[in-house]
Amino acid sequence: MAPTETPVAAAMLCGNLTETLAELDHEIGYGLATEIDACQVEFDLIGDADDLLLHYCSLFILPPRRVKINVGAYLDGTCNGATARALASCYAAGGANHAGEFPDLADHMALQLEFVARLFARAVPGGAPGRFIDRYPASWIAPLIGDIWCAGTDQDFAGKPYLALAILLCKALACDADSKCDALAEVAGKYSLGVPSPLRGTAPNACRACKR
Repeated sequence: MAPTETPVAAAMLCGNLTETLAELDHEIGYGLATEIDACQVEFDLIGDADDLLLHYCSLFILPPRRVKINVGAYLDGTCNGATARALASCYAAGGANHAGEFPDLADHMALQLEFVARLFARAVPGGAPGRFIDRYPASWIAPLIGDIWCAGTDQDFAGKPYLALAILLCKALACDADSKCDALAEVAGKYSLGVPSPLRGTAPNACRACKR
């Protein structure tokens, strides 16, 4: 989901990402077509590849980095702390060498989602993917969405694609979590998409960064 350069951003705007998500949704059977369509609506509102790059950087990279991709900041308040160490141990136990395959700290959200995909691919008995989701992604998705929402209220971009993608992720996690399905569905419901889109409305009480 990171538009690292203009051609990647342009492809995302043209629908490459949402088309892939729609194919996966159909194959897996999540039933999230409405949420995927909402993502494309927000991409269409951005419209320009350079604006999408700027939007991404303003959320996740440029100081003060109001949205944390390394989600240990949400779980233990540190960078490369206890959460990152615990996740590194999980990856090693699951046969994933994150240091050799992904140039970031172990608590990067993308690495956790990749690990969930690997757990499903291995079809490990005993609900390993669901337990991992409960312990990690289910614990940081709510503050992540809240921070994206709050950061968006201070920005002048027409579309909010990363908020729409985060809501989509939350609903997908709710489908696969072990014991936190209802809690995840409730989080997604606070930011449910409608017409007109509440992405440009008043932030729910769950907004943690600006306390609105």
